[in-house]
Amino acid sequence: MESAFNFETGTLFGVVNRPAEIVELSRSGALLRRIPLKGIDDPEGIAHIEGTRFALAEEARQRVVLFDLPVGATQLDLSGTAGTVLNLGLFGNMGIEGLHWDAANRRLLVTQEMLPVRVLEITGLEQAAAGEALAVDIREWKPGHSFGHAAGDLSSITQDERTGNLLLLSEMSGTLSEYRRDGTPVSVMPLWKGWHGLAETVPQAEGVAVGPEGEIYLTSEPNLFYRFDRSPRQTKVAARED
Repeated sequence: MESAFNFETGTLFGVVNRPAEIVELSRSGALLRRIPLKGIDDPEGIAHIEGTRFALAEEARQRVVLFDLPVGATQLDLSGTAGTVLNLGLFGNMGIEGLHWDAANRRLLVTQEMLPVRVLEITGLEQAAAGEALAVDIREWKPGHSFGHAAGDLSSITQDERTGNLLLLSEMSGTLSEYRRDGTPVSVMPLWKGWHGLAETVPQAEGVAVGPEGEIYLTSEPNLFYRFDRSPRQTKVAARED
């Protein structure tokens, strides 16, 4: 499950694709609501923009959709909603994997899972959604070292709003890598048994988000939720939903 932190509500929003739905979680991992989705094929990433505005990625169609999620909504029909097609290549199931909205720069950060592994910076989506032609600009962000993306895949992306640093999650390597805006590596956090208080290796890390105090939220299949606090005892497995 991909996830995004909503600083306005203080909750997390996630997206799952079987069945297609949005879920809202508390900061302790409690399930607050499920919102079934119609008109969306293979939802894979979600980002909160502001207010009730969100962005959602459809991996199979390789497109990003901007939409409004009404307060208290219990279902959502996005049939006919216009989206921006990114055309990331022939491998539809290895396309858009993670989204994050950079509010300071009004840009959407997108991870491509593999073939190739990369991070894209997209501006102009809001203008495109409003019907403006030729509004979208796409650029590639690259790490500032000779190895490029050392991970074999990228499953999610987020940003620490306090520092502006990017955090990139890799399922295959089981790591969370931190970079400064200019691509300079800062740290690598292994998600393995025995590290950061983990009793077991995180099995399939799919989503990452950062909260207001710098706490890190991870979601992993099957239905696991982790919260890492910046304290001497770094890790708490906050909740599990079977």
